[in-house]
Amino acid sequence: MKHLLVIPSGLAEPACAELDGRTPLEVARTPALDGLALRGRLGRVVTCPPPLPVRADIGLLCLLGYDPALNQAGRGALETWGLGHEVFPGDWVLRLSFLCVKNGVVSAVSHVRDAEAAAILGAFASRLRMPGSVIRTGAEGRHLLVQPALSGTRYDWDALVTFAPHEAVGRPLADCMPAGGNLAAVLSDAVGASADFLSAHEINLTRLEMGELPITHLWPWGQGRLPGLRPLPELLHLRAAMVAEPGLAVGLARAAGMSAVLPTPNGSPAALALAAARALSQSDLVVVRARVNDTESDGTGLAATMAGIESFDRDLLAPLVHQLETIGQPWRILVAPDHLSSSITGRHPAGAVPFVMAGHRVPHVVDAPFSEASCAQSDLHIQQGHLLMEYFLKSGLNPDSGGY
Repeated sequence: MKHLLVIPSGLAEPACAELDGRTPLEVARTPALDGLALRGRLGRVVTCPPPLPVRADIGLLCLLGYDPALNQAGRGALETWGLGHEVFPGDWVLRLSFLCVKNGVVSAVSHVRDAEAAAILGAFASRLRMPGSVIRTGAEGRHLLVQPALSGTRYDWDALVTFAPHEAVGRPLADCMPAGGNLAAVLSDAVGASADFLSAHEINLTRLEMGELPITHLWPWGQGRLPGLRPLPELLHLRAAMVAEPGLAVGLARAAGMSAVLPTPNGSPAALALAAARALSQSDLVVVRARVNDTESDGTGLAATMAGIESFDRDLLAPLVHQLETIGQPWRILVAPDHLSSSITGRHPAGAVPFVMAGHRVPHVVDAPFSEASCAQSDLHIQQGHLLMEYFLKSGLNPDSGGY
């Protein structure tokens, strides 16, 4: 049997006044999602269980069937591996982003062109007081600070607490600074030094002339190292593949022993759909992670989110459902975001996410289109989110008759 898990990051949100108490998902046109809902099973699942923070790496671990309370990694190391950089067990990695701070309050996450970021980080590296550390620049803001395990420098990484940049927006900078252990002071000094360095930087002067937001601070966050995961194909006894853009999901796939399939020529919904269709011919379980919006900046706006949802439904989900329907063998599909998002604030609210499961021997219970509200009306609520994978693979199947 073929299994397809689709993870649309940014799909689900709380209701908002701007949409008259509805969510972007409820307003957007989603015939493929609604079609699955009208013949499948709706429910809700907790992907980031308290007291863990609401983060993409935790949500992804959960959806793959790993208990995040026992397998936390932090996204820095996974991003490193997913971008093709070498990373070893024991290496610690931080993400590096840029903020715009006004009057002591974080006003926005600064969008910095790759060439600008490379120039800034290359020049700032000599001012960073972390012996043995290496800055690696990447595309689309995925910049990294690596502290190799063999550097000989000892920091209390496990005590370190950092804020993701989107979580800092709207808050006083002083309230979001790194804290905990002997590394917090080092990183806080780096944030302060970056403000002095950037205040008169020529790139900033050019940005101001062009009417763009200035880059006021370098921001370290998302610390982590590679998790010691038992390979997913070994756990599930299935050939498993991950289809995603380079970065977090690809790094997690490699850590979990899955095949990683990169969509080409880009990470558009159509490209992801083509890559997933090819992966289905070679794997028993295919996981597709797509970014519906980019709330990890400072909020994308409701219109952009609804457009992203409709593109996901039309260009990715609909072709994949058609592929399954013509594949010539039993199949199941599960669609679930990795966490809740907010197009308005850019933050990730706590709470269960909606999901829909359809296909071979999946019963239909709630006669409603797919939305956060209709999934909340279902009696299927999975509190331990890492158990959803087992439910997806095994529920309703009779092992005495070979599973089908």
